[in-house]
Amino acid sequence: MIDCHYQFAVQTLTPPTDLPVSLTVAQQQTNAVAGDDDALLDRLIRTAAEKVESDTSLLFLPRTIRVTMWDLGALPNELELPSSHFPITAINTIQYRDAQGVLTPMPSVWQSQLLARPSRIAIRPFQTWPTIGVGYYDQIIIDAIAGLAAVPAMAQQAMLLLIAHWYLHREATAVALPREID
Repeated sequence: MIDCHYQFAVQTLTPPTDLPVSLTVAQQQTNAVAGDDDALLDRLIRTAAEKVESDTSLLFLPRTIRVTMWDLGALPNELELPSSHFPITAINTIQYRDAQGVLTPMPSVWQSQLLARPSRIAIRPFQTWPTIGVGYYDQIIIDAIAGLAAVPAMAQQAMLLLIAHWYLHREATAVALPREID
């Protein structure tokens, strides 16, 4: 594990285009009549996907993300990408703030290890990083594709269980029934 002395933020630039569970499958799981609760089921599918992705630290469908890093000082030999956005399948662009504060494309001095968790970007052997500007909240900006190509069956089943539970229990529930105080 790399000792990270920098901070980062992640934002989704392009969300997934598909749902991880189809509306038809969610209707079958809940015994809902097609058309009656489609908007509710759509929301439950999205919420269940968010919950399962958060719990597993895996992204189930491809999306474009932006990782912004700061407090880097000099660039370390390796930069860890956030493990909460795994897997990263491709790096689209890397930009850095130069000493004059100009956002500049990173020269091809880097290599990536995307199969590791967390994914990493490292300096190539016998290369050096460019000098980065200090004091910027966007010293390094990485645009990447993150997410699996297909949703694992176990993750889909977990989502379906959540969707059915939330569909049947739309009101707040109590663990125990109220009773009289003696």
